[in-house]
Amino acid sequence: MDRKKEGKTQESRGFDSSYDKDFLELKKIYSDFKQRYKVSALEILDKLEEKEVFIPISIFNEKLSALETIVKYLKENVNLKNKEIGKITGRSSKVVWQAYDSSRKKYVKKFVIKPSKYVIPVSILKSKLSVLESIVAYLKDDVNISYQEIAVLLKRDHRTIWTIYSRVRKKEENE
Repeated sequence: MDRKKEGKTQESRGFDSSYDKDFLELKKIYSDFKQRYKVSALEILDKLEEKEVFIPISIFNEKLSALETIVKYLKENVNLKNKEIGKITGRSSKVVWQAYDSSRKKYVKKFVIKPSKYVIPVSILKSKLSVLESIVAYLKDDVNISYQEIAVLLKRDHRTIWTIYSRVRKKEENE
């Protein structure tokens, strides 16, 4: 009986850690990473377990700011708490609360998600740029779409998008 249980456990894992090349390589990378960045095993595992949250581009509208839109979506559609939203967006929970409170006053109903070929990873918001600057820079640089197309997607004027993107470039030059 013990051998069967032992065999099933070994089989379900799929490798013998003492001989598997990939595991030994991962162990070395893990050790190097811990030393180089002076982080604990828990911090590494937390980062590995973090799941990327994506914002559907179809939720943007004329009534709400970019931050209000994102906070409202994360709160109502993804069911995250203010503290969690603050953590993944790089904003304080007070700023998140204020944005959500403001968004509820301006736009009462819950967002209806329409299919779109574009989504925005929340991780891009953790920069020193404003929320709208981060989104415009991501769509222009990483997704490679025109100012006009970005303007249509975000429900903003194309001249505003151009101005925001030029501001991002100036900020990058000054760093």
